[in-house]
Amino acid sequence: MIDIFKNKFESLNEKLQNAIETGDFALAQTIDAERQYLLVSFMKEGHDPDHDLIAFIEQCASENADLVTKMEAGLQALSSNTHRTKKMLKGYGG
Repeated sequence: MIDIFKNKFESLNEKLQNAIETGDFALAQTIDAERQYLLVSFMKEGHDPDHDLIAFIEQCASENADLVTKMEAGLQALSSNTHRTKKMLKGYGG
C-alpha cells in the first residue's frame, strides 16, 4: 500500500513541478490540493509513516521549495526588467 501511495504522490509531485515551471499556478494549486488530500487520506487509513516514507515526503517538499525559490527569482528579474523597460520607454517618449 505504501508503494502505491508513493507512486501516486510522486506522480502528483512531478505534475506540480511541471505546473510551476510553466507558470500555471491555478493548476499548481489544484494539484497541490489533490496531493494534500492524498496524504491526509493515507494517514486517516491508519498507516504509520516509517522513516523512509517521511524522508520521501520531505525530499518532495524540498524539491518543490527549490523550484518555487527559482521561480520567485525569475519573477523578480522579470519585474525588474519590465520596470527598466517602462522607464526607458517613458524617457524616450518624452
